[in-house]
Amino acid sequence: MRFLTLTLALPACAPSPEVQAILDLEGDDVTGGSLYADRCTECHGESGEGGTAGAIDHPHSDASTVRTIFQGNATMPAFGDLLQDQDIADLNAFVQASIYR
Repeated sequence: MRFLTLTLALPACAPSPEVQAILDLEGDDVTGGSLYADRCTECHGESGEGGTAGAIDHPHSDASTVRTIFQGNATMPAFGDLLQDQDIADLNAFVQASIYR
């Protein structure tokens, strides 16, 4: 008996245009650190160890981090309407350099 194996080629999940626009910006980790202290520390802790929300202690891609900040997820609210694109790029730069180190 012969078995036919099918391989499906699934397209890579491309970022939304809004997320891609943020990814195209140059983020500043120093400015992002100030934003993190003001906006994120209460929930995620000073070093991403967790607070009232979960820890952010395992690395994610730039696209995944920006998408989560912009759109939110099941446990985190969206900040796309509250922060400027540059703010999100700066936050991503800080998280990538300091939290995911």
